[in-house]
Amino acid sequence: MPEEVVFLDDFNLIEVRSFGKVSKKNIEKTVFEIVKIQTEKHAFRVLVDTTKQTEMPNPTEIYNIFTDFPSDVKVALLTNANQKTEKEIYFCETVAINNGKMFKIFVNRNDAIKWLGIKKD
Repeated sequence: MPEEVVFLDDFNLIEVRSFGKVSKKNIEKTVFEIVKIQTEKHAFRVLVDTTKQTEMPNPTEIYNIFTDFPSDVKVALLTNANQKTEKEIYFCETVAINNGKMFKIFVNRNDAIKWLGIKKD
């Protein structure tokens, strides 16, 4: 599966590692897992590492997914300028923000963690 969802208990953070060819079905399953963890652990911060993606769903599918994305989570998207899905990641952010979601793109993991409000010891 091109996405792994883990819960980092020490930080009350949901981390998604996304890689390879990511389909609409993959993202929908990931969203389901995020909601499940959110409900069980009361975790409302998500870090998505997209740096190893090679393909994303088409724009219509992206629009539908991120229009319906949960509104009560804060999502940091980690990307880099050379990745193949950079345009799609920016589109995800735009769709999410335009629909009242808390999404922001970062190229630096530490900046993403700081924006999410996680204090590292």
